[in-house]
Amino acid sequence: MKTAAAVSLEIFVEVEGRGGSRVWAYDDWDRAREVLQMPTGTGDIASLDRGEIIADQETAKAYDKKAGDRVTLALPQGERTFTLVGVTGRTQVNTGWIVNHDDAQELFKTPQWTMAYLTLDDGASVTAVKDQVDDVLANS
Repeated sequence: MKTAAAVSLEIFVEVEGRGGSRVWAYDDWDRAREVLQMPTGTGDIASLDRGEIIADQETAKAYDKKAGDRVTLALPQGERTFTLVGVTGRTQVNTGWIVNHDDAQELFKTPQWTMAYLTLDDGASVTAVKDQVDDVLANS
């Protein structure tokens, strides 16, 4: 396997007093950007520290937010205001808001990983990797 990124998700989050948003958190933001081929937009998406948030282009536009703005989220374990540090280019995967893994551990109702994204080395057997993943999940 070349790259793996685990992700947790909180749905129906209230953002700026409006409900229905999704908030994502990755175990390793660098690997997540790589495996998802996250397009660069505005601001800085190279890192994601505590208290910072990233949005995809459509989400930022819908909330009239740009890099440097403050964004308040009401999550199951509390409300917190984040600084929007970057906006990704247009993406079809994991649209919404992205917070630091440590913030998610404190604020998500269920911070456990809900999915993972993988990229395989050239020539790797998809079937073999799928079987390995199935084995891991069967014991979780």
